[in-house]
Amino acid sequence: MNKYFQLIRIQNLAIAIIAVLIANYMIKDTNFELLVLSIICVCLTMAFGNVLNDVLDLESDYISHPQRPIPLNNITVIKAKKIAIILLLIIFIVSFFLNIYALMFLIFIIIPMLIGYNFFLKGVPLVGNITVSLLLSFVFIFTEIVFLQEIQITIIPSLLVFGLSFIREFIKDIHDYDGDKRYGVNTLPVIIGQSRSLYLSVVFICIFSVFAFIPYFSKYYNIKYFISLIILVEIPLFLLVSLLIKNPDKLMLIKIISWLKMINIAGLLVILISNN
Repeated sequence: MNKYFQLIRIQNLAIAIIAVLIANYMIKDTNFELLVLSIICVCLTMAFGNVLNDVLDLESDYISHPQRPIPLNNITVIKAKKIAIILLLIIFIVSFFLNIYALMFLIFIIIPMLIGYNFFLKGVPLVGNITVSLLLSFVFIFTEIVFLQEIQITIIPSLLVFGLSFIREFIKDIHDYDGDKRYGVNTLPVIIGQSRSLYLSVVFICIFSVFAFIPYFSKYYNIKYFISLIILVEIPLFLLVSLLIKNPDKLMLIKIISWLKMINIAGLLVILISNN
C-alpha cells in the first residue's frame, strides 16, 4: 500500500486537504457534503496528475528521482497507466455532482491544464512552472466555486500559494537539471545553467517577499497577517536564500525543496491566522 501512497504523493494530497479546509473556513459555509465533494475532487485530480507525471517522466526520474515507485520497479508503467485512467474516469463521474460552474472549471480548465502541462508544457521554460503553480493555487478558487459559484474571497490566498509554489517548482527544476538535460527537457535551468538559475531563484524569492506584503499595506489583511507572514514565511525564505548562495549542491537542494514544502504549509497557516 505504501508504494501507491508514494505514487499519488499522499503528503501533497494531505496539504491540499488542509488548503480546502482553510478555504472552507474563509467562505464560512458549513455544508458538509460540499466540503467532502471538494476534498474528493481535489485529491483525485492531484493524484491523477502525480501518476501521469511519473509515467511520462520515467526516464529522467531514473536520474533525478530514483526513489520513486516506478524507477524502483515497485509499480510497473502499465499498472500506473491503468491507475491514471481509473482516476480520470472517477473524476469525470464525481464532477457531475458539482454545480455547473465548478464542473466547467474542473473539466474544461483544470484537467486540460494538468494534461497539457505533463505532455507539452513541462519543458517550456517558466511556462511549465507557472502552469503547475496555477494548478496548485486553484485549490482555493475551486473550493470557493463549489460552495459559492463565484471567485472573490480566495483570490489573495490563491496568489500567495501561487508565489510560493512557483519558487518551489523552479528550484525543483534546478535539482532535476541532470535528468532533464539528458532527456531533452528544456527547462530554464537546462537552458541558462544551474548557477544562473540559482541566482534567478534568489531574485524570485526576493520579488515574492516584497509583493507578499501588499495585502497588508492595501489593508486587505490586518497586523496578524503582517506578523505571521514575517515569522512563518519571510524569515524562513531569507534563510533559504543564504543556503542557496553559500551551499547550492544537490543534497542541499533536496533539503531546500523539502523546507519549501514546509514553508508552503506555513503560508497556509498565515492565511488561516489572517482570516481568524
